[in-house]
Amino acid sequence: MRFNAVARAHEHSTCDRKSSFVRLGKLFPAIAVVLVFLWHQVALAEDPNDSAKKFIEAIGYTAQTILKSDGLGADEKVANIQKLLQESVDLKVTGQRVLGPTWKTATDEQRSEYNELFANYVLQIYPRALLRHQSEEFVVIGTNRPLDRDTLVFSRIKDVEGQQLEWTWRVREENGAYKIVDLLADGISMTSTLREEFNSYVFHHGMDGLLEKLRSID
Repeated sequence: MRFNAVARAHEHSTCDRKSSFVRLGKLFPAIAVVLVFLWHQVALAEDPNDSAKKFIEAIGYTAQTILKSDGLGADEKVANIQKLLQESVDLKVTGQRVLGPTWKTATDEQRSEYNELFANYVLQIYPRALLRHQSEEFVVIGTNRPLDRDTLVFSRIKDVEGQQLEWTWRVREENGAYKIVDLLADGISMTSTLREEFNSYVFHHGMDGLLEKLRSID
């Protein structure tokens, strides 16, 4: 099952957080300045589409700055991408969207634990996936606001082999703050893909079985 394969992919890499943040002394302030400046521009923008566009541009620029830095080791890059994801993705909303109908039948205790475990799952799996598949170019090419709360931001990514990928970000605005709630890679939704995998696991092993599986990811 793909769920198992993805979960195993990160097991051979761990982060030494103390040494990471010490060695980031020279790079992280520069990244922070970029984020503050670009997110300030987002706050000033009046057009929601323009705000969402600048939000994704800021994330893309910061991610590339981290991933392409010659002064950071692999574990340090992972740690900083994790921090970026925590700040830019609504992990609670995304996790509930992934669980779908199963969320409604889960107990309060199961929901609470699932929120924590899903956040850990995303923060462990996806930074390492980005590290393995670095891009050479990231460009935002347009936006669309099909729903009142969400804006779709379209981007084009060129990988190291010159292949172009189309990524669409679903961005949600809450009280003036923007968060990512889904990502479509070449039309394939991350939440839909995970929903199929997670609910298949629930079907065969129950909600407690899914929680046990997610607990094993650290």
